[in-house]
Amino acid sequence: MKTSTTITFETFDIRAAKNLKEQRELGERIVAALQRDSLIQIKKNYQEDLLTAQALLQNRKFNQLPQDEKIKFVSDTTYTGYVFSGEEKKGGQYDQVEVYTVFPHFNQDDERVKKLRLPCHGEALYPSVDYKNAIESYMKATGNMCDRLIEIIGLGLGLEPNHYLSKMVRDGFHHARVLRFKSQKEAGGVSNGISAHSDYGFLVAASQDDVGGLWVRPIPNGEKRGRNYLEEETTIGAYHDQPGWAFVTPMPCVWTVFVGDMMELATNRKLKANIHKVILNKEKERFAIAYFHEPKFNQTFEAVNSKGKKKEIVYGKHLTNMYCKAYPNRSTTKRIQSEELCQNIDRLPKISL
Repeated sequence: MKTSTTITFETFDIRAAKNLKEQRELGERIVAALQRDSLIQIKKNYQEDLLTAQALLQNRKFNQLPQDEKIKFVSDTTYTGYVFSGEEKKGGQYDQVEVYTVFPHFNQDDERVKKLRLPCHGEALYPSVDYKNAIESYMKATGNMCDRLIEIIGLGLGLEPNHYLSKMVRDGFHHARVLRFKSQKEAGGVSNGISAHSDYGFLVAASQDDVGGLWVRPIPNGEKRGRNYLEEETTIGAYHDQPGWAFVTPMPCVWTVFVGDMMELATNRKLKANIHKVILNKEKERFAIAYFHEPKFNQTFEAVNSKGKKKEIVYGKHLTNMYCKAYPNRSTTKRIQSEELCQNIDRLPKISL
């Protein structure tokens, strides 16, 4: 296998399918592309592209602030806020990426915050009104696209319209990670932006500038893929330094879309979670936004481990555990652990497939 692979990832226009027959045929092509390449591109219209440009501009403006200004935006109730480069940890390595995480906003008197005391729930911090408006508008447009795409993917898997995959993400815990990567020059020669991993949720739609740095791992026959939702398996660090990666060439006017852990579970591994990493550009900084179209916080799945034992997976617990592992020293993590907030998820009614 070569050190790297050149792939022209397929681009789809999900507005082109006008009736059920066309949507099902399009869904079958999308499913085939995800099973083969683990990544697809979805066309944006002019308005969506404009919203992307505005969000990336606010990302760039925020990251021009002095470090002592940026680090003020941290909460101990939610992971919404700023992550400094080197704070995020995966597979024993600290990633060289600055992140502004945007989780859903919950007022302090909301039952989920005040009474149930759920982890990852709290008031969303924003550095400015312009930043808030730009990022939330981008997220809304991206979410609308994901709703339509998930419906089409389900049809491609042979499901009937308005299927369980679509229902699962209605009013889900949708959120975003607004990213800035240093250049290798700025990082002192370090090349690792984000270590190899799969994402924890359902469907990821990313937008990137023209610098590039995203690498994905297509799914060759016979390669073992860990199930990130089981304690005894992981995708973190998987194949990071081994051959077989494909560079995602930046393209204008598209979302880069791939599957996360929970969609792998929901489709009984017919679609497998995409493994990806980011390598820093030698000379240029890079900006991107990853949007996560997610199930409801208390959505419940069933997995079977390698010993044949059934295990219940609650999305909110999986999400919280992944964030706690990624940010072991963050005040949010310490509060979740010291007050054992994950146990409060068990007080929620379970939503099964």
